[in-house]
Amino acid sequence: MNAAPPSPARRRWRLPAALALASITVCAALAWLLATGSGLRTLAAVAPYLSGGAVRAEGVSGALRGPFAFSRLTLDLPAAKIEMDDIALDWRPSALLSHLAIDRLRVARIAVFLKDTPPSPTPPALPESLRPPFAFALAAEIGALEIHGADADEADGAAPVFVLREGHLTLDGTSARLSLNQL
Repeated sequence: MNAAPPSPARRRWRLPAALALASITVCAALAWLLATGSGLRTLAAVAPYLSGGAVRAEGVSGALRGPFAFSRLTLDLPAAKIEMDDIALDWRPSALLSHLAIDRLRVARIAVFLKDTPPSPTPPALPESLRPPFAFALAAEIGALEIHGADADEADGAAPVFVLREGHLTLDGTSARLSLNQL
């Protein structure tokens, strides 16, 4: 004996039920990524794959909703490799509806390793405006910023060509204040 096909009234509820279940699943996954330490660690683990190896994060703690920290964040860009140590960030993701609000960003050390890049056939052009593409507020502390020449390798321990010690930066989207304690 074959079972009778579902009645039209039952079939009518299948699509809305499936859509509701999918929506609940997506919301739960987003809540897990934003609100838990394991969600942030998962994002940090997949970042190298999603960025083609350009972004690597180590020693991840906290949750994406903030505050969170990295013991090291490495950005491998075409013109430079940037290593940031002991990063702590506290922000307000709820403010993203209108602007980016970073209440506190502390970086113990930033090392920039410039890469040899072929000269561009066209000269660089000035931007039409220096206005940021979105509103933001930022308060940042930098323990040390080191810029190394293109011939330096992060493993050889060569002296940087520029060093900044103890910098503070405050931006509110309309004005900026930079305090440099030691160059």
